[in-house]
Amino acid sequence: MGWLRKGEGGGDSPAKTVASEGSGRDGFQEEPEGIEYGMQDHAKIVKKDKRSEAKLAQKAQAMKAKEKAKKAEEKAEKKAKSSTCRKCILWLLLLIAIIIALLALYWTMWREPEQAPSSAPTTSAQGHVLDKLSPHTDVDTLLDPTTPQGQSFLELVAEYENEPFEDDQLVQRHGLISFFESTTTNGQWLENDGWADYSMNECDWQFLECNDDGEVLRLEAASNELAGTLPSELCALTSLQHLDLGNQLITGTLPSCFSKLQNLIRFELDDNAVTGTVPYGLLAIPTLTHVEMYANQFDGNLDGLFALPEGFDENSETAKGSLLKLIVDRNSLTGTIPTEVGEFTKLNVLKLHDNNLTGDIPSELNELDELEVCELNGNVFTLLPDCNIACDCCDGTCV
Repeated sequence: MGWLRKGEGGGDSPAKTVASEGSGRDGFQEEPEGIEYGMQDHAKIVKKDKRSEAKLAQKAQAMKAKEKAKKAEEKAEKKAKSSTCRKCILWLLLLIAIIIALLALYWTMWREPEQAPSSAPTTSAQGHVLDKLSPHTDVDTLLDPTTPQGQSFLELVAEYENEPFEDDQLVQRHGLISFFESTTTNGQWLENDGWADYSMNECDWQFLECNDDGEVLRLEAASNELAGTLPSELCALTSLQHLDLGNQLITGTLPSCFSKLQNLIRFELDDNAVTGTVPYGLLAIPTLTHVEMYANQFDGNLDGLFALPEGFDENSETAKGSLLKLIVDRNSLTGTIPTEVGEFTKLNVLKLHDNNLTGDIPSELNELDELEVCELNGNVFTLLPDCNIACDCCDGTCV
């Protein structure tokens, strides 16, 4: 190595050479030191950029979270508003319901009351009419305007206030008006001249005939499409002699008061749809000549027909000496023929066929000398060996 020798290397001393070399090395190392510093700066910048990016990412994430929270808050607020709105609607509906209920209560308390049955009349006319009609019709029924009798009461009060009339006529008109109102359930009668105009005298009404005293003697309205039931007020026509209501649409049971019509001569109620038992004590009427109740729906036995009404004097005259025709065929009658039938000595026609009668044919029938027509077929009788009457018994033969 030349630099170890003194004087070599261009006159430079080794120390100088070494120093020179050393100086050369130092000069060579200065550049890497600058690079190192540059790299550090770059790293710092990169690190700073990363931090910035992280901050930006955090900021973006925070913004997203904030936006999400804001949306959630808006959604919750909207939901709360919707819930509040529903509550408002419910409260409003409740308020409307309360108002309606209060109005209904107010209307019920303060409106003009409807006409309703009252236990006390409000005018002298009402009091008088009520007093005269109450023996024939229950007071509650009279004061109920929905009943035929209540309609009659209102009409009679109006008439009486306009022009008072006799008490007997008041009762008679009540019986007729109640009868008319009770038998118009399917509309008006086929013919009803005068009946709808209560301002007319009842003796001028169609189907009626009166005597000189204005008492109704005849009520004959057969085949006139009457429909409904017969009211007991009809029995107020105490002078009635002829009652013919055949071939109608009359239903229900018959009033038990018909035996009170002590002037009745003809009782004709055939070809209807009347049910229940035959009128009790009807044959106790002394003037009765004709009883025709065929083609109905009567059931029960015949005993009541021949019985005496309660309070009837046994020594009083009955229809035994006047009855000519007893026609009660084509019903649903049961039991036996009462032996009392043999006491009706004037009986000319007896028709009991097509019922459900049983037992023996009473031998008392042989004592009826006036009997010409006796129809008993369509029942379940025991034949009598000594039957001398020309009649149809069960199978049409009497032996």
